Amino acid sequence: MNRKAKSLLYVLFISLLALTLSVSVASPEGSVTLYDGNALEFKTPPDVVAYANTLYSEPPNEFKITTSGNIWQYKHWIALTDQGDWIEAKTGIETTTVGVQFWGDINGGWARVLVDGEKVWSGDTYGGDSKFPEGKFIKYLEISGLDKGFHTIRVENMGVSSKGGGDDVIVYFFSLMEPSVVEPEPTPTPEPTQVSEKELVAYYPFDGNVKDYSGNDNHAFNDGATFVSGAREQALSFDGKGDYVRSPVNIDTDNMPQMTMIAWAKADEVRGTVISHDDGNYDRTIAIDDSGDGVGWSAFSGSGGVLGSYPVTTDEWVFLAAVYDQDAETVTLYVNDKVYEEKGKIGSGRDYTIIGSNPESGLHFSGDIDEMRIYNYALSQSEINSLRKEVTPPAPEPIPVDEKELVAYYPLDGNVKDHSGNDNHGFNDGATFVSGAREQALSFDGKDDYLRSQVNINPDNMPQMTMVAWAKADEVRGTVISHDDGSYDRTISIDDSGDGVGWSAFGGSGGILGSYPVTSGEWTFLAAVYDQDAETVTLYVNDKVYEEKGKIGSGQDYTIIGSNPESGLHFSGDIDEVRIYNYALSQSEIDSLRKEVAITIPEQIITQEPIADGFNGLIFESRSKANGSIVQIPLTLNGIGENIGNIDMTLRYNSSVLAATEVVKGSLTSNSLLNYNIVDSAIKINIDDKDGFSGDGSVAYVRFNVVGTEGSYTSLDITSLSANRVDQTPFNIATKDGMFKVISLEESKGDAVGDGGELTALDALYALQMSVRMIPEDLAMDMDGDGSVTSNDARLILKSSVKSD
Repeated sequence: MNRKAKSLLYVLFISLLALTLSVSVASPEGSVTLYDGNALEFKTPPDVVAYANTLYSEPPNEFKITTSGNIWQYKHWIALTDQGDWIEAKTGIETTTVGVQFWGDINGGWARVLVDGEKVWSGDTYGGDSKFPEGKFIKYLEISGLDKGFHTIRVENMGVSSKGGGDDVIVYFFSLMEPSVVEPEPTPTPEPTQVSEKELVAYYPFDGNVKDYSGNDNHAFNDGATFVSGAREQALSFDGKGDYVRSPVNIDTDNMPQMTMIAWAKADEVRGTVISHDDGNYDRTIAIDDSGDGVGWSAFSGSGGVLGSYPVTTDEWVFLAAVYDQDAETVTLYVNDKVYEEKGKIGSGRDYTIIGSNPESGLHFSGDIDEMRIYNYALSQSEINSLRKEVTPPAPEPIPVDEKELVAYYPLDGNVKDHSGNDNHGFNDGATFVSGAREQALSFDGKDDYLRSQVNINPDNMPQMTMVAWAKADEVRGTVISHDDGSYDRTISIDDSGDGVGWSAFGGSGGILGSYPVTSGEWTFLAAVYDQDAETVTLYVNDKVYEEKGKIGSGQDYTIIGSNPESGLHFSGDIDEVRIYNYALSQSEIDSLRKEVAITIPEQIITQEPIADGFNGLIFESRSKANGSIVQIPLTLNGIGENIGNIDMTLRYNSSVLAATEVVKGSLTSNSLLNYNIVDSAIKINIDDKDGFSGDGSVAYVRFNVVGTEGSYTSLDITSLSANRVDQTPFNIATKDGMFKVISLEESKGDAVGDGGELTALDALYALQMSVRMIPEDLAMDMDGDGSVTSNDARLILKSSVKSD
């Protein structure tokens, strides 16, 4: 076939495809309409939106999103990059209208859209439309008039290039409209209800959308912010990097000589802009600013400079209002019940308003914003106070803890993570989780269990320090916290070297302090305060205080909980709520910590039905391998008899220890659809199976490169998991986290699995697969030391496994 004939066939093929592209198409189940623009900015935006990149933004309950193929992700967007790639959204509620928002660029190609398995549209998504920024293909495809029910909308990459030469398909979000009420009954008032107030121009409650509920249809556009629990119902959370909300309201002085803007804000960091229309002169702005009398909540007052600087407390809701009166040349800032006022005249800015960022400087806000209002007049102080009192924000969450000089906080609620924000995560060797003084605790067997913390409590590192814990002894012996290297050093334990046998602290040159009687099976509050400069040691046991002079020597550069690192004096019982501070807490501070935890005596004992392997649920298995090795760690399902239709989970680990490369199917999911995405220290996995799976076995394997140094470790956490049966009813699956430790090459020799056990035929099989490059080579399997993995290494491993049998 000559070139001219081939070209003609290509043109005919594209022409046939183009026949399917139209503005309104009749389909077997409804009408298909392709609209220009972003549906979020329409006068009547969709009722429910689910962003395509579920790793960046969790979909609402009304949608379930799955993907297949080579998927590129950025913020809320995803790109289907290869022919056959697809993304699919299933509605979780009945509807008659679904839609998809395209966001094509110069790499865009042809897409096909199916609803309930039938094609409803196909067309070119090449971004060449000059009406939109950078010529993007910003179009919204709506399929309406469907039978009321549950529907599935799928977008597929057809693998057909556009005139730009690309074949990517970029999807922003899926949507649905809730069915309209056709019965002759009053339409229920939407939530949140629209408010009718004097000169209220815009009201954004941010309860699941960015609609304006003032009645003026000043709906906003959200770029990246996510919905979280708010000061009142929901709020928007901004990442401090690029998230913002754009409102069409023009707050410029020539449009609104008098105006008031109001919001509730909760900062994660002491920086960023809450509201602004800045075009380079800051103009009307509420922000955290350092240009005034200090760093704090402020408003720009034009010729008056910066007004306010109210101190910022992170993770605390704050009421903010700025009242601008251009005629009177005054600016008034309200922060909670504090009022700042000064003379000031404002210049003109942009003709739109940005929430969560500064449109000129890009000074992004890190935190949450809620209940945003804009009025076209200057509200009085009594009106401002009335609005402030309408909202009662929730108290700050107690965890993660943000306290003065808190170095480590281990609540021990199902994991050994440090919740102080300093990432001093622990390593658990054998202790098990049980009911605790507050939620859960760790139970130590008194034989060899312990928890290792990397915190260095040595006097040269912490001249002043405090360690706190709750403990419940099964036997009258053992060490609760210590860094002993042979001289006992800083230690809380049950000791018999003082005035008797009891709860004690080692006081260095002062000897043993305390000996408070131990009642087994009873929770006890313990705190030891060491001040090397004052040469004092103070021990608190419940409300009893012991103090003496004492100077401590140096010990280990790590801390052990549940055992003594030198003598191996193991604790038999439960330990909870461990804290380490880098200063000497006062008695009132100690009392405050003790009163935080309410102990019920006698404690209710919670029992579980015994099972064969000790745990029913999904386990992220523990492993150990050498630096430079490859390890494949299974996610194992145990004791689950239900037929599971889908699982969505998020895994986390320390990327300085392990680098994830791939996720593959397990023995239970060989016929399932598996999708995954690896970002930094997180992996998101989705498994779907139309027939379901059950039983005991692996659901997936995660492959890692071991990059940490010898002795380093990381927890392997299942941070979230949701599952449904085949009939789509929800099903709860318990989870159990694992641990990975980097060991020496010698310890890892021949152990492909990394389970630390004896060599097996499975290890030999892995070596054989490496020898023919079926899987990547791991030199830990080089048994004969010739620098590569060969069939001889497999033979040596197999021979060793037979001997061990």
